Amino acid sequence: MPRHKPDTATSERMWSALLHAAKRHHGVDKDFGMTTVIAKDAGVTKGSVSNWKTGRTFPSGEAIRRLADLYGVSAQHLAGEDVPSGKFGPPDDLLRRAGDITELVVTELLPNGTTDQFLGVMRRAHELLLQGRPDSDVRGQLFLEVSRQKQKSREAPDS
Repeated sequence: MPRHKPDTATSERMWSALLHAAKRHHGVDKDFGMTTVIAKDAGVTKGSVSNWKTGRTFPSGEAIRRLADLYGVSAQHLAGEDVPSGKFGPPDDLLRRAGDITELVVTELLPNGTTDQFLGVMRRAHELLLQGRPDSDVRGQLFLEVSRQKQKSREAPDS
């Protein structure tokens, strides 16, 4: 599916946020070579990132989420959207992140799980995100917790 061309202001905010987050993540203060670094981080070509930089195209949602997770910032911020001030961004972004994490964990570990199990994972993901933990840490923690719960249920004697 083709990505839309962002308006100039959004494109400039997106590139500024992306460049700043990448430089902070990699501990550099110069712009030189960052297009290549961001391309590697996003799993796309350098040409794609150059198109983002010049406003010709916009990153895919998957690329934005991957970079936001890696750089420890909100996807909305990286996308150049006006995000209200605050630590976590708007509630819908936090819930979307919790939902994405829950979907991944449940699909992998609880493919035949119950609604209660799904909701439990979702609540826990939301709780961990509210603590300010990065998405990758939350995913890892939930994989560990759900795996332990599954192991305990296998070891418990049937009544």
